[in-house]
Amino acid sequence: MHMNLVYHFRRQKRFPEFGKSLGETGQSMVELAFVLPILVLVLAGIFDVGRSVQAYVVILNASREVAMRGAATDLETAVLTQVAMDELERGGLNRDQAGVIIEYQGRGFPAENHIIVQVNYRMPLILAVLSFESILLSADTEMIVFW
Repeated sequence: MHMNLVYHFRRQKRFPEFGKSLGETGQSMVELAFVLPILVLVLAGIFDVGRSVQAYVVILNASREVAMRGAATDLETAVLTQVAMDELERGGLNRDQAGVIIEYQGRGFPAENHIIVQVNYRMPLILAVLSFESILLSADTEMIVFW
């Protein structure tokens, strides 16, 4: 009887803790090797999309802040540019990859003085695939000047 049990366990070649035969374990490793790179790419893409949305909200907030200050008070464009850069840093973005364009224009009928603020930010991607190392995000804000 004892020899029968030993022969039975040897013949099945199963790992008692996993319940899989030796061939099934190798198959699982091969499947993991195929699926894991795709899963990492998808997760990196999701992370980049989230970072892009966060960066866009920060540059939109910076352009609105500069437009409100420029519309309310007579400040030089250098001061307003510094305000935008401070807002970008407060939002966690690198000021070296940002650009600010501030214009005053007369529009409408009767002509009113408008301030137009454009903030551009080149965001580097974690998932640099297909020669896309970064994307350009841009936010524009236009307000009527009150002074």
